Amino acid sequence: MPLTASAGRVRIDVGRGPCCIVFAHGGIWVGNHRDVSVQRIDPLTDRAANPIVIAKPAGATGGGSNLSALVTDGKALFVLDGGMLERSVTRIDPATHARRVMRLGNARVLPRSIALGANSVWVSSSEDAKLWQLDPVTLAVRSTTSFANAGPLGTTQLNLLAASSSAVWAVDENLNLLRIDPQTRKIVKTIRLFTDGFATGAASGGALWIAASGQHRLLRVDTTTGRVTRRVALGKTGDATVFPVVESAGDGSVWLQTDADALERLDPPTGRVVRTIRIPIVGSTNNYFASAILHARGALWVTVWPGGSGGFTAKTRGFVLRFPQR
Repeated sequence: MPLTASAGRVRIDVGRGPCCIVFAHGGIWVGNHRDVSVQRIDPLTDRAANPIVIAKPAGATGGGSNLSALVTDGKALFVLDGGMLERSVTRIDPATHARRVMRLGNARVLPRSIALGANSVWVSSSEDAKLWQLDPVTLAVRSTTSFANAGPLGTTQLNLLAASSSAVWAVDENLNLLRIDPQTRKIVKTIRLFTDGFATGAASGGALWIAASGQHRLLRVDTTTGRVTRRVALGKTGDATVFPVVESAGDGSVWLQTDADALERLDPPTGRVVRTIRIPIVGSTNNYFASAILHARGALWVTVWPGGSGGFTAKTRGFVLRFPQR
């Protein structure tokens, strides 16, 4: 039976553009893209604390400053600001809120995505296909590697999907999946995936599930052999610039979102839908961005981000829905 808005859910208002959600130091942490802030939700009271502002939002499109990603290793929060004014990674201690900031690149080469693995923070760039490796405590740059000359046509952008002790997985602008050795920082495997779109991924066990916006299929890649072991056809999707999206809830589960009004949990070996969560939508689903999902404290926490039609400066606030874990 699908979980719906009336099935024991709780709504918690947060900032503008809740794009990401993680669990650290006993709390649920939400990253607000448009406010460039993070907020802690107390899982016992369902109350959101005052936001911790990372930077001042800048630019009509957020090009000056925006919160691009929020990840955690359980010890600290790592916030990525992909705007050309900030272009930074901020490390936040979830207990004391103490911060450390590292700025990367320049006004042209901006940080694009972030992943944690091999006792490192990995950050990719929007130009020149750079991969920065940072110390997870000090944020000192351990290495900088350019993949600009990779492949027959070269590479411009890298989008990180996952990282572990044995591999860093990234997708280039040509939608090739790259397996990068974290020790040598060399590409050891290239897998052709899609022809267009923006790729998202979810690691589960020994596999990586990958989707691309505007594409009507999911791919399961065996992370040991590098082979595509399953292709799952998708039906109708929403806004082709956003959906479909595949992600993890932080516990190894795999979730698919083909439109803003629902999330579907997939069986990791087969890609079969085993559960559906309905998301309350007001008006058109095209006015909503993709949700993020987290499994923590015996519940599912789902971000809801309305205001797509209003642009970066729109005042529309988002919220988090807590569903009971069943």
